[in-house]
Amino acid sequence: VGAGPTGLTMAIVLMMQGVPTRIIDEKAQYSTSSRGTGVQTRSQEVLRTIGCVDEVLENATPPFVIRIYASPDGVNTVKDFEWSPPLKESPSILFRSIASTSQASLEAALRKRLEALGGCVELSTSLVGLREGENYAAAETIHRSPTGEPAATVTRKYASVVAADGAKGRIRSMVGVNFLGEMRKAERMFIADVTADGLDGEHWHRWGDMSNLSCFLKPMVPFPRFQLQSIGPQLPERLPTNVDKLQNFFSGISGRHDIILSDMTWSTEWRANIRMVDMFSTGHVHFIGDAAHCHSPAGGQGVVTGMTDAFNLAWKLALAYRGLASEALLPSYQTERMPVVANMLSLTNALHARTIGAQPQMADNASESAARDPMYRDNALSQLWVNYRWSSIVVDERFPRRTSEDPHMNPFGVEGDTLQAGDRAPDATSLREVDATTEIISSSETTLFKVYSPTVHTLIVFPGNKFLPFDLEFASRYRTMAILTLWIIIPSGQPAGDVAADKIFIDAAGHARSGYGLSSAPADSETHYFLVRPDGMIGAYGTGPGIVQEYFRNILRSDD
Repeated sequence: VGAGPTGLTMAIVLMMQGVPTRIIDEKAQYSTSSRGTGVQTRSQEVLRTIGCVDEVLENATPPFVIRIYASPDGVNTVKDFEWSPPLKESPSILFRSIASTSQASLEAALRKRLEALGGCVELSTSLVGLREGENYAAAETIHRSPTGEPAATVTRKYASVVAADGAKGRIRSMVGVNFLGEMRKAERMFIADVTADGLDGEHWHRWGDMSNLSCFLKPMVPFPRFQLQSIGPQLPERLPTNVDKLQNFFSGISGRHDIILSDMTWSTEWRANIRMVDMFSTGHVHFIGDAAHCHSPAGGQGVVTGMTDAFNLAWKLALAYRGLASEALLPSYQTERMPVVANMLSLTNALHARTIGAQPQMADNASESAARDPMYRDNALSQLWVNYRWSSIVVDERFPRRTSEDPHMNPFGVEGDTLQAGDRAPDATSLREVDATTEIISSSETTLFKVYSPTVHTLIVFPGNKFLPFDLEFASRYRTMAILTLWIIIPSGQPAGDVAADKIFIDAAGHARSGYGLSSAPADSETHYFLVRPDGMIGAYGTGPGIVQEYFRNILRSDD
């Protein structure tokens, strides 16, 4: 329920998994506004996996440096600064920088992918009733005609209902889920979509003082479209309602009368509303995205958190739909995501305090570090180090079972930490696919992310010098069930042996071994098993096949 980026991602992954899926939205037409513009690097990885990242990035801009202008005339540049530095170049990271695109453009790309899979969004359709059964949820929907007249209600039974209907959604109240938190009405932001002539499209432009009243113009695609943002405690109660009033508002803050605004197609007043549900799932109803948590836009965490909610839940629902899931699998959605979201809320609250309640901006001084500016964002917000190390369904032979309350657990992780079960599986470049005789199949190099699939688990095996093909016979059962694909990664010069693998790669540059925390020495006596879940997270790690079997015992029904 809900066809924003989160709901669309959920529907796409379910359809890729072969699960019959219906997606509805009460809106009569698709939105054309920019709204949340940040597409974090983890979001780009998800988009790559589901097959639409290229189209999204074609209509996106890079993280242009922020250009701060001196008052009162707003012409002279005080400084340019990099507000979101790129991640370090690494073979384990495919995308290094946040991208900016309108949410309308992102949703259009996702809808195109959904339609390619045979799905579509049912507009003007609302969920008006919900009843839980023993093995189903009965959903009552109503469709409204183009004139607004409602048709008769229709009730159908579904294996699951996923609420992606946003912070104002009604499904929480239908099933008794609380939305805990607070609204801070005094903390506001004004946002509008406009055309701006007389300004370059290669900087994110800023005027005024964030501790008082400031105004930004952020370039969008197509140029010269911009998203105008205004924040500060002196933001007036009566905000611009047309382009003439917007022009006066902007010129009054910036001092610029040579920049002409036109074609104001959308505007909104955002008020701080910071909340999280007390249950991510209840019965056959699950909450994702803004329906589960809402927060400040500071940090650009809305889209990435919602999409990774969907990515975490979809493969679990698919196994449940097939009747394969253990009793522990679906509850792991809440176990894994709630600590991540709570940590995200803490991070965005801190950024919100810096941004909305900014102190006088020492960073406006040309000699000050960019990191002191209220708009500076560090690499943790990429969400590449988000992890589920405490999860009851992940296993790592090196560590005992842990919980999210463990003081050593950090849901957002630490860059450069030792790779463990529960972490994001790294990419690896410069791989060549070969057959069992190590004859090269393709002349072009590939990467792990290019061949990952969100429909199956991927068992990556780095064979040691005592490895025997017999060691992998256990995997045939899971491959027959169509829930596992088996990859072997070997160094140059090492034979693959008589292994019935789905793919064999030569790791000529050693990027896979180093990315997965292994020594570069091909004489390693131990065989390493990394089981990557359909959501790209490592479900299990060990030096013997037993660890993989333990993982599957955790997530599959005992009779399977």
